Amino acid sequence: MASFDLLSKGQAAVLAHQRALAITGQNINNINNPDYVRERPEYVSNPFGGLRGVESKRMIDEYIVGQLNRSHMDVSFQSGKLDQAEPLDSLLGNTESSINAAVTNFFNSVQDANNDPSSLTSRQVVVSEAEGLMTRMSDFSGYLNDQENIVNERLRDSVQQINTITENIAELNNELKFGSSNVKGFDANSLKNQRDQQLEELSKLVSFEVVPSPSDAIQVNLQNGAPLVLKDGRYNMITANSQPDTGRVELQIESTNSSDPTRFFLDADKVGSAVGGYLDYRDNQLLPAQRRVGQMALRIADTMNTQNQKGMDLDNQLGAKLFDLSSTSVRALEFSGNSGNGNLTVGILEGNSSKLTSDNLLITKKDANTLTIQAADNQGRVLPGAPDFDIDISGTPAPTSVNVEQYGVTISSDDFAAADNGDKFLAKPVEDIAGDIKVAISRPEDLALAKPVRVSDDLANEGSANIELGSINGTGNFFNSGAKTLADGAPTGATIDAVNADGTYNVTLTPKSAAADITLTGLSNLNDLVQQANDTAIAAGDPAPFAGSPPDYDFSINGQPAAGDSYSIEYNTDGFDDNRNGEELAALQQNPQLRRSSADGDDANMTFAEGYSRLVSDVGSYVAQTRSRRDSAQAIEAQTQAMYEAKSGVNLEEEAANLIQFERAYNAAARIITVAQRTFDSLLQAVG
Repeated sequence: MASFDLLSKGQAAVLAHQRALAITGQNINNINNPDYVRERPEYVSNPFGGLRGVESKRMIDEYIVGQLNRSHMDVSFQSGKLDQAEPLDSLLGNTESSINAAVTNFFNSVQDANNDPSSLTSRQVVVSEAEGLMTRMSDFSGYLNDQENIVNERLRDSVQQINTITENIAELNNELKFGSSNVKGFDANSLKNQRDQQLEELSKLVSFEVVPSPSDAIQVNLQNGAPLVLKDGRYNMITANSQPDTGRVELQIESTNSSDPTRFFLDADKVGSAVGGYLDYRDNQLLPAQRRVGQMALRIADTMNTQNQKGMDLDNQLGAKLFDLSSTSVRALEFSGNSGNGNLTVGILEGNSSKLTSDNLLITKKDANTLTIQAADNQGRVLPGAPDFDIDISGTPAPTSVNVEQYGVTISSDDFAAADNGDKFLAKPVEDIAGDIKVAISRPEDLALAKPVRVSDDLANEGSANIELGSINGTGNFFNSGAKTLADGAPTGATIDAVNADGTYNVTLTPKSAAADITLTGLSNLNDLVQQANDTAIAAGDPAPFAGSPPDYDFSINGQPAAGDSYSIEYNTDGFDDNRNGEELAALQQNPQLRRSSADGDDANMTFAEGYSRLVSDVGSYVAQTRSRRDSAQAIEAQTQAMYEAKSGVNLEEEAANLIQFERAYNAAARIITVAQRTFDSLLQAVG
C-alpha cells in the first residue's frame, strides 16, 4: 500500500509541476504582450494533507489598475483639450491672420484718408480695408465653425467606440459570470485580461468607476454615478444628440433593455477623459471665442455706421451706413419643456449696441405682459452676478418688437402671446454673426469724413468770443437730406442782445425759415444754447422749440462776447477738405467700445485691441495650463505604469529561474514515480 501511496503522490506532484511549467511557459510566450497579466502558480494543499494541485493566480493589484486607469483618464482629458486648443492658439498668434492686424489696418486707412479728405484714392483704400476686415472676420468665424464641426465629429466617433467597448465588457461579464472552469477551453484569466484591456481603452475616452462584486462580474459607472455596464450583463448606450435647448451636440445616456428607454443628457463637466476634454474646449474656449469675435465685428460695424451717418460725404449728402447688418438677427432656441408655440428673434439694437456683450441671453415669458431677460451660458444657465430685466410687451395694438437697451438687442415675435407663461428661450445674438456682416458701400465718395454743419463768427463782432459746434447727435430732425440742407426750424445762428450788469446774457436764437426767433434772458453761461432753449421752454410749460432729445446738434459761445455780436450755423456744402467726422471715426479705435461681460458693469470698458488681446490671452493661458497639467499627468501615468509593470508584467529573468526550479521539481516528482514503480516490482518478485 505504501508503494501505491508513493505512486499517487508522485503522480500528483508531476501533474502539479507540469502545470507550473505550463504557466511559466505561458508567461514567457506573452513577454511582449502589453495586455497580458503575469500569472503565478499556487500550490494548493489537500484538506487531509498532501498536494491537491496547482492554480493559476493573476498577479494584479486592483488599486494600481484603478490608479492607472485614472491616470489614463487625466492624460486623455488634458490631451483632448490641448489637441483642439493648440491650433486655435497658433492662429490667434499668427500676425498674418490676426483680426487685430486687420482692425489696425482699417483704422490706419481712415486716418490716412483724414490727412487728405478730398482724395478718392485714400477713400478707396478705406473701402478696401473695410472689405478686408470683414473678410478676415468671416474667415476666422468660419474656422471656428469648422473647429466646432470637428469636435462634433470627434464626439460622435468617440461615442461609437464607447458603445462598442461597453458591449464587449457586458459580454465578458456574462462569460465570466456564467462560464465554468469545467468547460473545455474556458480560461477565466484570459477573459479578465480582455476585460481589463477594454477598461483601459474606455478610460482613454470617458471617466468611470468600477464597482467589483463577489462574482467575477463588475459594474461600470460614469463619473456622475450613471451605470454604463451592469453586473447582470446589461449595458446602457451613450448617444451624441443635438440638445434642443442649446443647439449643440450633447451626450445622452439611454437604456438598451427597454421598449421605452429612459434618456437623459449628461453634464459636460462630469464626462471626463478625452470626450470631456473635447467638451471642455468647446464650451470654455471655442464657443466664447466665437462670441467674442462676433461681438467685436458687430460693434465695429455698428459704431462705424452710427458715426458715418453723423457726417457728410463727398456728394454733400448725409452719411450712410458703411456696413450691412440686415442679416444679423437670430432665432432664439425654444427649451424642450415649453408648452406654448411662441417664437422669438433677437437682433442687434443698431446705433445703441454699446451694452452688447458676448454672452448668450436667457429669455423667459414671465407673464402675459412681461419678458425677463438674463445673461446665460451655453447650457442656458444664468451667469452669476448677471442682472435680470423685465421687458414690457403690452400695448394696443400688441407690439411685434421691443428694444432691450440693457443688453443692446431687440426682441421680435410674430405673436408674443403665443408663448405660455414660463416658456424659455436661449438666444445667441453674436455667436455666428461675424460671417454675416458685409460692407454696404462701394463708392469712396460715400465715406462721410466731413461734419454736415459748419459754424462761423461774424467778422464785425467786437467781442473776444467764438462759436463752437458740439457733438453731432443725429441727423433726423435738423436736416433735410433730400435737399442737402438744414431743415426748417433748425437753429442757424445766435445774436448777443445784451451783456447785463450782473454778467448774464440775453441771447436770440434764429431758426431757419419762418420759425419765430427764440429769446433767452439772464443766461449765466452760453454753453449748449439749443438745449438751454428747450429746457427754458419746458420749465415755462411750453413745448420745446427744437425737436429731438438730445438735439441733432448744439453749440456754445466761448469767451467774452459783446452786445450785438452774432454767430451763424449752416449746412456744410462743399466741405470737401473737412475731416472732423473722419477724426471721430478714427477715434473709435482708441475709445472703449466693448463691454466685458453682463456681470461687469453696464458700460463698454475695452477697446477693440484690448478685447482681442483678452481673447488671445485667455486661449494662450488655457493652452499653457493644459500643457503643464498634461505633462504632469503623463509623469504620474508613467510612474503608475512602472508600478503596474513591476507587479503584473512578465520578468524574463524571473521566469527563467522559475522554469529551472519547476523543471527540477518535475524531474524529482518523476523520480518518485520511478522509485515507487521499482519498489512495487520488487515486492511482486518477493511474493512471487
